Amino acid sequence: MGVTGAPPSHPTILSGLLLPGDNSLPMLLDYLHQCERNGALLIHTAHGPAHLYFQAGQLLHAQFQGHAGLPAIAVLMQVQDQAAFTFQLNRDSPERSITTTLGHLLMNAAQILDEGHAPPLDLTPATTAPPGAPAPAAPATGTYAPPPAGPPDEAPVSPTPAAPGEPEITYDLVPALLFSAEQLGAGSDAHRRLLRAVNARRSVADLARHSGLSLDEVTRLLRLHLTRGEVTLGPPLLHQKFWIELLRLTNTVAGKEGDQIIQDALKRIGAAPGAIPVGRGRAFLKTVEQGVGEAGSARRVAFSRGCYQLRMMILNATNTTEEDWNEPDVR
Repeated sequence: MGVTGAPPSHPTILSGLLLPGDNSLPMLLDYLHQCERNGALLIHTAHGPAHLYFQAGQLLHAQFQGHAGLPAIAVLMQVQDQAAFTFQLNRDSPERSITTTLGHLLMNAAQILDEGHAPPLDLTPATTAPPGAPAPAAPATGTYAPPPAGPPDEAPVSPTPAAPGEPEITYDLVPALLFSAEQLGAGSDAHRRLLRAVNARRSVADLARHSGLSLDEVTRLLRLHLTRGEVTLGPPLLHQKFWIELLRLTNTVAGKEGDQIIQDALKRIGAAPGAIPVGRGRAFLKTVEQGVGEAGSARRVAFSRGCYQLRMMILNATNTTEEDWNEPDVR
């Protein structure tokens, strides 16, 4: 008989979106390498899922669109759209297709891309769900049927004012679907792009940039789904750079214990990996700091010295100053 409440064998310690700059694919791979991670990096792109396996920080195997090893990395580097990712601990690689160092691998991938020798990216849209994404909630009636009225795209492009008692959809809120995009049935390519981009981590502003729609168009479409009970709105989230930097700092200071420290802090504030509400940022960071060690201990001092940038991210997101740091969190 299994032990009730036993921790998952492959806990997710990292999730977010690949973005240009600090959260690009090479930067993410370098982070996993430096922290000597064991497990699988699962990346969901608009053109299918990619699987990358690490052992003690070494990239052993990569597969994407039927390619393995260097070709898979070269094709993956051609993906221009934002892609969701998760990293799951302790997942073993099914095979080994990479024997070179990560630095040489990325350099070789960039070289064959520049020379035009890399396999082309298959632009066929993916039909699979993002890795680690929760299953769609089941409707009370068992089967969801879209309303008989025409698709939301038939509504006028001008924004629709919120009805009395209906929450306003501001640019920083984070929508989540209670049904799959396919179940909701969009009438236009733009609407389908919008629904496929909703992943409970992108804000309304992020969705507008990702879908190519205006903020007015995004809020109009989301409001229609909101009134039907098909979409929920979550609080603004800290930028995922906060999450990446926190993992890096905690791993440096506390080693492998850092994973459990962060998991405990997430439970305390009721948040998911990579999705820290802005209003709970201070409580979360303070909880992690307390978990690192006793006040005055070497680990605690090292963590405190290293988290200035993290504190500034929270203060900037909440429009507060350092003098406000010890004030209660804004919920």
